[in-house]
Amino acid sequence: MSEKPKNAWHNVYGVSSGELQNAGKETTERYGDILYAERPHSGRKKNSARSRAAQFLPFAALTGFETEIETEGRYTEERVELSAEELEELEQNVQEIRRRIHAVPEVVLELFEPDPDKQGGSYREVTVRIRKIDELQQKLVTADGTDISFSDIRSLTVSHSDTESAQTRYNEED
Repeated sequence: MSEKPKNAWHNVYGVSSGELQNAGKETTERYGDILYAERPHSGRKKNSARSRAAQFLPFAALTGFETEIETEGRYTEERVELSAEELEELEQNVQEIRRRIHAVPEVVLELFEPDPDKQGGSYREVTVRIRKIDELQQKLVTADGTDISFSDIRSLTVSHSDTESAQTRYNEED
């Protein structure tokens, strides 16, 4: 390497001003035809900033985010473990249904429905007619064919307002 004069200017990378000028000349020789050229125009009218921004409004950056927020915000509760007294009362009501099964008794149930997306669920009250009691699978079968597991029942109340029309309606369905 050649020795540099004491007063020679150089930048922090050790490049002298002469080397820098040579690099500038080389760049101009290589890219001079495009270096100062005007930016090409497509001929299309430029949209306003507002209309350019509007094209992104329907875009959801986080797909499913709103659904997740709704799911997390939904209240759930744990399944209640029935006491011995509650289990006994439930069994007595099932026995009454068994005695009146020929009349397709109407019952009011408080059922636990598990949440499909998160742990827990919720209780809701339904009124149904019971067609069958399946002791083997521990479930009630409603007149419309829905199975209700005993483990999902929190309370069961047998309605005493069964009429002959309910019996007739059930016999016509068979």
